Amino acid sequence: MKPYAVSMFMRRPLRAQHSIERLFSAIRKHLPSDIACTPHICSHESIGLWRRLAIILEAARRQADVNHVTGDVHFITLFMRRNSTILTIHDLAPLDRLTGLKRWLFRLIWLRIPVRRSRIVTAISTATRDHVRRALGGISADIRVIPDCLCDGFDPYPKPFNTDCPTVLIIGLHPNKNFHRVVQALHGIHCMLRVIGDLTPELAETLMRYEISYTSDSQLTDQAIIEEYRKCDLLVFASTSEGFGLPILEAQAVGRPVITSNVSPMPEVAGDGAELVDPFDTESIRAGILRIIFDEQRRKELVERGFSNARRFSAAAVAEQYAELYREVAQRRMR
Repeated sequence: MKPYAVSMFMRRPLRAQHSIERLFSAIRKHLPSDIACTPHICSHESIGLWRRLAIILEAARRQADVNHVTGDVHFITLFMRRNSTILTIHDLAPLDRLTGLKRWLFRLIWLRIPVRRSRIVTAISTATRDHVRRALGGISADIRVIPDCLCDGFDPYPKPFNTDCPTVLIIGLHPNKNFHRVVQALHGIHCMLRVIGDLTPELAETLMRYEISYTSDSQLTDQAIIEEYRKCDLLVFASTSEGFGLPILEAQAVGRPVITSNVSPMPEVAGDGAELVDPFDTESIRAGILRIIFDEQRRKELVERGFSNARRFSAAAVAEQYAELYREVAQRRMR
């Protein structure tokens, strides 16, 4: 039987944005033989009216049996065949930041019209799915949850835990990453904070105020990110909100204890392989960090449970979920 032809459409990354593209590259490698998936990176960045119109027309010319749009170029579904189109939504963070006319336009062009132009919509977590449903209001849509996956290279890497001065890893510095509360929680704890992200003067001042020893870096390669997990002793990922929370899985797969939020979707991503804390309570974050540092048995339990949890999100497992969706859409269209 001839394989089902899938066109996978992705944004042209801005600067160092590449996480979505890296994830779906891993998924494509693991798709079964009855799926022939061709990636299409937009020829222009999603900036300005004319560039966006150009990539809408470009996408319309590159359709296949199944069209899969992922990333922040939802609007390119405009001239696609609705019955052949799948839309993946990772988060709606801009909707929470915007106000007034810009918010209305975003809701219309990046959400409502693309959802209407898609046979099936997928979200990477139940939290994202619920956010989409709230934003859509009364508009009904077939929304499935298919999680993000682990990429290659995040393998077990044993390392003795440094109880005297543990290296605490933080990935990302957007406001939702809760950096200020984490820094407050670390005050007085003898540790080395490793910060991955663009450290602003304001954030650096916060570190100085709470007398935190730290190093920082940004714009790292994929391999360099893996090395950061290998060198650290624990990951603190106490976000107030997330579309998914991939660093949780990456740290678990390498074998590092994880502290994360008790706010969805973090618990569903972490399973029983993380210390859950209240991200809005500095003392809760601090207690979680101290428990990981001083309770050896708890650390060992979380590492072992983390290995088991991370296997649920292998690229092969997630690829099979997308393959089932591709078959469903292609077979419906052929009827």
